[in-house]
Amino acid sequence: MVHTHLLNPEWLVNYFGSLSVEDSLECIKAMLQANIRQNLQVCVQIATKYHEQLTTQALIEIFESFKSFEGATLRLLILQPFWPSVL
Repeated sequence: MVHTHLLNPEWLVNYFGSLSVEDSLECIKAMLQANIRQNLQVCVQIATKYHEQLTTQALIEIFESFKSFEGATLRLLILQPFWPSVL
């Protein structure tokens, strides 16, 4: 996916709900390869919204493969609702 800056971010995030798991993961990779600075924020939004379907581990591996600390951030965002039970 290129030229994602021309798309409404909310629409783009919701669009990922209609893709297969494999297509979603490939699109996230393609978006980060095309322009990580431009697409990182929306990729994190997609990952946060669909982490259960896409699996947290697969998403973290993608972000970390791009030397992005978003993998660790994503892990924290996903675990945040469970913090009281973890503490």
